[in-house]
Amino acid sequence: MQLLVMVIDKERDLDDIFEAFIDIGIKGVTVLDSMGSGHLYNEDLSIFGKLSRLGDGRKKHNKTIFSIVEDPAKLEEAIDLVEQIVGDLEQPHSAVMFTVPLGIVQGLTN
Repeated sequence: MQLLVMVIDKERDLDDIFEAFIDIGIKGVTVLDSMGSGHLYNEDLSIFGKLSRLGDGRKKHNKTIFSIVEDPAKLEEAIDLVEQIVGDLEQPHSAVMFTVPLGIVQGLTN
């Protein structure tokens, strides 16, 4: 059992990811608003200027998606589908994706 975590850059990709997951039988998905600091490194500001931008409403938001996937074949299929939807993960502004093996999992319902 794995936790699949994706941080996607474009909110418009969410619906396509949800639909693709439902099509392959993955129904449990959690989405959080998130913000990375990577965009701050591209700006020509002091560290204090960059930090002040975090609280002024000029944030670049991402979406972080979590899903617990039990079947290894479905996990591979889900990863392939996400790559098809968001594009080449080696390109900037696409997504970051990783898995975490899970030990104890309680509270899941089918």
